[in-house]
Amino acid sequence: MHDAPFASAAVEMRVRALLDSACVPIERHGALLVAEGEAAGRRVAIASNDVARQRGAIGVEEAQALARLLARARGDGRPVVLLLDSSGARVDEGLPALGAFRALFREALRARLAGVRMFALLGAVCFGGASLLASLCAKRSYLAATLLAASGPRVIQAAHHDEHFDASDARAVHALLGPAARMTWHDQDLERTDTLQAARAAVHDWIMACSEGPPDLRLEHADLERRLLQSASAGLASSALAPALLEALLPPGYAPVFSGRSVRAEAGPGKPVFVGVLGGAPVDAGDSLRAAAMLLQAGTSHPGSALVLLLDASAHSASVRDERLLLSDYLVHLSLVIASLAHAGHRVALWIVGQASGASYIAFAAAADSVSAAIDARIEILPPAARAAIVGSRGTGGAGCDWLAAGVADALLEERLRLNLVQPSGPVT
Repeated sequence: MHDAPFASAAVEMRVRALLDSACVPIERHGALLVAEGEAAGRRVAIASNDVARQRGAIGVEEAQALARLLARARGDGRPVVLLLDSSGARVDEGLPALGAFRALFREALRARLAGVRMFALLGAVCFGGASLLASLCAKRSYLAATLLAASGPRVIQAAHHDEHFDASDARAVHALLGPAARMTWHDQDLERTDTLQAARAAVHDWIMACSEGPPDLRLEHADLERRLLQSASAGLASSALAPALLEALLPPGYAPVFSGRSVRAEAGPGKPVFVGVLGGAPVDAGDSLRAAAMLLQAGTSHPGSALVLLLDASAHSASVRDERLLLSDYLVHLSLVIASLAHAGHRVALWIVGQASGASYIAFAAAADSVSAAIDARIEILPPAARAAIVGSRGTGGAGCDWLAAGVADALLEERLRLNLVQPSGPVT
């Protein structure tokens, strides 16, 4: 056993330290290593970011490899250990990385709902898409220096919200994004020392003790609601949606009901139900939870009906108040609710009618059966301010054929599709 620091040890050594045998083959896919072997005498699948390559970022190659690993785990029921030390998505790859992460997170949601046991062993940073994977797991292990957030410190500072935040203030960053703040909401999580031996012990203890199954989404929803009510984020933000646009989106007979920026519209029995977040502003914890509540209600009141998700949001919120709540938990919960409804037989379509990017796009798109985008929509891997804070001003958006080729949309949302839904027995485009 090597007692080298977890964060600085060679990534292959890190993976082998968790396994019972040092002879298990390890595959490298860009900045991701994957292995399938035994730990604590039980079959397990392991995936690890290599932080020395692109800061552990998840691009097309990494997302595809991890999606395959999760699909195999769902097939044979083996537990999954994710060693996450990642700055998030490969922003320089642009839309293809976003499309690949959509497919990856779809597999991750399916695995979690199927009862695949998932454990996150966190390194120094876990931002963006990596934070969604961490929040999806039933349990996490932190280093003292771990930072976990949907947005990194520089992005939070660049967002210029109403609370001052200095990304260069290490103490303030750690107080907001570090283990103590995160374990306030996840008392089942644990902190470990920065050694390979401690990492091995954390994984082996979890394997021997874990018995979690599929998540109880209504219990989870109640917990997130209590968390929101305890915070200053419980107020409703208003929607700036133009009434004419909403009228064009909804077929005759639908009366929209807003709760902040979240909207629900339904007609008679068997008719599709519309639920979404609109107005163009970033999706925050409250938006996510209210949309999830509307979807849970639709699943109860309209069993089997098609669901049409509407999205017009520039990004996920990068505010201090939302990161205090651990925004990733709220986005992941929304994704799980959508995935559970799809699994229960609802046909789910996402219509991007304005803006979409980053983690908020993933939250809506990952579990949808199809994604259609208006011809004048704007889909980006990250909004401009966040992108500039990470890689500068290089463009990483696109339109039309770029969306389709990258897998971030499956079709263009033509006017006739907006106004002429097919019957519930058929697909919703």
